[in-house]
Amino acid sequence: MMPQIHSAAIRQSRFVNRSPIFYGWIIMFVGTLGLIMTSPGQTYSISVFVEYFIGDLGLSRSSVSTIYTVSTLIGSFALPVVGGQIDRRGVRLMMTVIVVLFGLACIYMGFVLNALMTNQWNVTHAAEKVGLQRTNFQALMKKHGIRRPPDAKS
Repeated sequence: MMPQIHSAAIRQSRFVNRSPIFYGWIIMFVGTLGLIMTSPGQTYSISVFVEYFIGDLGLSRSSVSTIYTVSTLIGSFALPVVGGQIDRRGVRLMMTVIVVLFGLACIYMGFVLNALMTNQWNVTHAAEKVGLQRTNFQALMKKHGIRRPPDAKS
């Protein structure tokens, strides 16, 4: 049985009462912000980069589509787990956790590429900077298709 929200409980909220604008506009703004923040993983933003993936990685259009489809399916396996955590812990907490983890993953990937570029693509030094062994770092580079640019110093 799901608890029902009574309009009296909403009217007694201090935040809603103190808001100088209609609370629905705040909810719409936060929802829009959430959609914008998830756009890096959505089809409508990935589609902008498909031509670059094809050209830079030397892949066919069907390969890019297959990779995107498989990664979307793999990512969907987390949905029941995340949904269960949202039911147990609430949307606010789980959205905060997800945004923080996604941000940390993006920052970490920035450190990896920065370590490679600042060390003139010296894999040993770059691996030390990010705290990985050289062989593991090379395997990750190979797995993700990261190669030394032709103009990089040896």
